[in-house]
This record gives sequence, C-alpha cells and structure tokens, in this order.
Amino acid sequence: VARALGGESDAGRHMLSWARQAGFTAVDATASAWCYTGPEDREWWGASWAERLTDSPFGDRAVEHRLATREDLERLFGLLATRAIRPRVAERISFDEVAAAHRRLEAGGLEGKLVLCPDLPLRRDRVTPQHEPDPAISGH
Repeated sequence: VARALGGESDAGRHMLSWARQAGFTAVDATASAWCYTGPEDREWWGASWAERLTDSPFGDRAVEHRLATREDLERLFGLLATRAIRPRVAERISFDEVAAAHRRLEAGGLEGKLVLCPDLPLRRDRVTPQHEPDPAISGH
C-alpha cells in the first residue's frame, strides 16, 4: 500500500543512509521501540494489526489501488486472528546486537524480521555448545 502511494514501507531502515546521501554528515541516529514482552501484550499488538486490514484507511487504500479486495482483507484478517499464519522471524536478538541489526537491516536481504527480545541473554554471555570433533571429518 505504501509503495502504491509513492512511499516506502520500510522507510525507517533507510533513514540514516538517506540522510547521508542527502549530504548530512552529523546525523544522530536514534530509535524508540515498544516492548511487548507478555502474551497479553503480544496478543493485543497482533490483533491491532489484523484489525488495520479491515477497519482503517490502510485497508481502504489497498482496495482503492486494487491491491486486494475486501474479501481478501477479511480472509487475511481471519488467518491472522486465528494465528493460522505468523510473521517470519529471521532471528531473535538481544540488546547488545541492536547496532549490528541496524546495519543488517540497511544492507537488506533478510528473510523475515529481527525480533528484539529483552529477556534474551546478551550474545557475549551466551554459551555456545561445544561439540567433540567428528573423527571422520577431522581425520583424527
């Protein structure tokens, strides 16, 4: 819908690079985020997006620009509301990975969303499983 109206649906991930392309050199990149940590919060957020399909100007624009029919939107709403479909998650990240995540988003090519998980241990604190070398592979 955003692109049909001449916009960019993922503008947030491009803002810093657009500012630099426009010649700005002293740019303070900041962000804010809502944190939906509990099941009730996540349920509310998901339902609010599902409702935007049918009860907001977003849905109206999709129909107006022939990107979808009302029936399409109602069906999609039903699938989202019953959780028959879910967003694709590329990776769950901790707070210490946010800067790297922004660089990955700007570079593009991700298959899914990066999800910031406040309860996830910092990457430096995570223990990676140590596996014994496979003798067939290492030759020992």
